[in-house]
Amino acid sequence: MSTHDQLMTYRPMSQLLKIFVVPEIDKRVASGTITAADLPLQVFQFRLVMAPSGNTVEINDQVDLRAKVKTTRPIAAGELLTLADIDPAECYLDGPVVDGKPAAFFLCQSSFLNFMTMFDFTPNAPQSTAAEEPPRAMRYPIAEIVQARHMLQQMQPIAKYEQLSAENWPPGPAYYPNVLWHVHSHPNGVRHAAFADVVAGSYNETYLRGQVDFWTETKFFGDRLTYIKKSVDEYLAGDYVSAIYILVPHFEGAVKDYLAVAGVPLRYRFESCVADLKTLVLSRRALMFPRKVLDKIFAFIETGTFLAETGGVSNPGEEVTRHGIAHGVFKNFESRNIALKYLILLDALGYVLLHDKLVTATL
Repeated sequence: MSTHDQLMTYRPMSQLLKIFVVPEIDKRVASGTITAADLPLQVFQFRLVMAPSGNTVEINDQVDLRAKVKTTRPIAAGELLTLADIDPAECYLDGPVVDGKPAAFFLCQSSFLNFMTMFDFTPNAPQSTAAEEPPRAMRYPIAEIVQARHMLQQMQPIAKYEQLSAENWPPGPAYYPNVLWHVHSHPNGVRHAAFADVVAGSYNETYLRGQVDFWTETKFFGDRLTYIKKSVDEYLAGDYVSAIYILVPHFEGAVKDYLAVAGVPLRYRFESCVADLKTLVLSRRALMFPRKVLDKIFAFIETGTFLAETGGVSNPGEEVTRHGIAHGVFKNFESRNIALKYLILLDALGYVLLHDKLVTATL
């Protein structure tokens, strides 16, 4: 997805979360329909419906979508439909109707790590203008949605992230779907040397430069982005020594920068800063990404070798570590694979920060 496409998805979604969804969650907490134990609320979809009588925010199972489809065979009333019974190219989303009239809406749905947004605000246009506009047929990608859900059920992505973490591969967002599907199809393949090529295929030049472009456009890592871009350049050029030693010191700085902007007092030890970042993210009212993926990312950082003292790292050529590199303890361990792991860990951190920015409308 290009930077433009990402921003066209993320920024409107982020603003509507701040203006409508989070206040709605607060309202439900105050009324007792959501308890404090439910927070942060996992939001897998929401729809804002705007009508003259007022706005309505639908969250999760409250979102009641209706679509018009072309069937491939005669269907009796009440008969169960399957994907084979419809023409996926002829599935169109019906907009909401309030008081017998079409209402403006914004819909956001997630599929594991990805988002889809659809909207139509033409009913809010002046009546003379709205009358001139014919109803818009909005194609709803039902086949893609069903196939993605089926793949997730088969793949069991959280279990695959656990397996990868156990083999010293950081839980990267770009693993989905290709790397995770490879692990599903070849359960023992993660221990083979060729598996690193599968990972490198997802974390390829197009993806890495696309992330740098997105982080640049959104001023994501501030003036540390110069070092991150340089590290990516050196990795792609095959200079893995430079890629590692440029990037690793800036993990701590990136976390502390984010905490400082959020007004969180900085503590001396990096372990404490990581814990504070996790606390900050979980203090939000909503989560727009899978909580279990968040937990896997923080578990990898907090309980793996990254924060371990030098003596806790047995193989610096396989295990990511901050302390040993910062103090120049290890030598002759640099390779494509370990440099790639540091870039994946950075991408995982960026994923956490991205979603916090979405919920706080600071993207």
